[in-house]
Amino acid sequence: MANRAIDPFLANVAPDLLRPPIDMVRLGLDPRGFAPQIVNLAEVRSLLRTRIARQLATAPDPELTADAESAAYFTMSDVGADARSRTDLPTA
Repeated sequence: MANRAIDPFLANVAPDLLRPPIDMVRLGLDPRGFAPQIVNLAEVRSLLRTRIARQLATAPDPELTADAESAAYFTMSDVGADARSRTDLPTA
């Protein structure tokens, strides 16, 4: 990656999620991506689902449909340990 500041966040991300083109919704919600680092994951997932649904209602798009499926597919149990109790995550 070109930006070293993001390296700590990407350290535990599955390599297949980082292959271009990078799908940011999948990267953020996939348990092998950023999901374990998001403290308010349920809220973020809900906001993304609402936004994607609104966008699909106005302009159907196959890639966005895949994102919507990703947002619906991953659950809190997929992530495992509660991110708030993790001590191995990067901090700001």
